[in-house]
Amino acid sequence: MLGVAVWVLVLGVAVQQGAAIDGLLSCGDSVTLVPGQRAVIQSPNFNSYNNNEDCEWEIRCDPEDSTELHVTWKYQSFLANDCGDSLTFEQSSGSETLCGRDTPTKTITDTGFAKFTFVTDESITGAGFRYFIRCYEKTIITTTMPTTTTTMPTTTTTMPTTTTTMPTTTTTMPTTTTTMPTTTTTMPTTTTTMPTTTTTMPTTTTTMPTTTTTMPITTTGPNPSTDCI
Repeated sequence: MLGVAVWVLVLGVAVQQGAAIDGLLSCGDSVTLVPGQRAVIQSPNFNSYNNNEDCEWEIRCDPEDSTELHVTWKYQSFLANDCGDSLTFEQSSGSETLCGRDTPTKTITDTGFAKFTFVTDESITGAGFRYFIRCYEKTIITTTMPTTTTTMPTTTTTMPTTTTTMPTTTTTMPTTTTTMPTTTTTMPTTTTTMPTTTTTMPTTTTTMPTTTTTMPITTTGPNPSTDCI
């Protein structure tokens, strides 16, 4: 039916079904897109946001692992002192805080997930921002390197084979085994006990008789041949 928009409820947020979700998300919304769809977020009371704002948006692309979100913006200006008013852009690889006229340095997410948080202080305000977030399937680039096959020429050198057979001389020495008889002589053990003989010699006392011989005295007269007067 022409002129009739179809709306569905995604994670508690009403979004328009179709190739593009251009419906503006409200502060605190969370939405899941499919490849080809787009969501829009902007600072509350765009062109003149209020003090003490604290808004958060979560945008997912299904399936997260094989998709990515592309972030673009139409306007951004935060008039604040020392980044008192800021927009934090968070994705799976990290986060980046923007203030003043800063813009994101990474506009394509690693996965199909992004989170935006807008915070203001109690002083100066500005116009604000408006961001467009579109879901895409990841582009897989396959690079095929050419295969170079180099065939090296094969050189086969056949060396002449010389086989020298040496005569084999086997000398078998006769084996002589001499078994010597084993003689075991057991000598008898003789124990001789010598008798002990005690000889007592008789004591003999010989008394020699005393003989007294009286020799006779012979008196001879003078020898005339020898005697001189």
